Amino acid sequence: MESTESFMNFAESLHKADAAGVILAFENQDDRVPNPVLSYAAEVGLPIFQIPWKYRFSGVLSKVLEQISASNRRFILNCRISVQSLF
Repeated sequence: MESTESFMNFAESLHKADAAGVILAFENQDDRVPNPVLSYAAEVGLPIFQIPWKYRFSGVLSKVLEQISASNRRFILNCRISVQSLF
């Protein structure tokens, strides 16, 4: 993505598609998401994460899904304990 306008179009299309968020990696370490795009994303509740180029998206996604799964297991366990305490 070469310009702020291109980034903004990208962010707007993600928001319109109800994306939960986006993870970006740039090969050039000096590349960044433009501040106006970050402001827009914050305004509309679109998380934008930038990770180092050396990390694989599949590895990041795997870790995120592990955390979600662990959180869900804790929630279910707490619900079972709460229901059991009623009887």
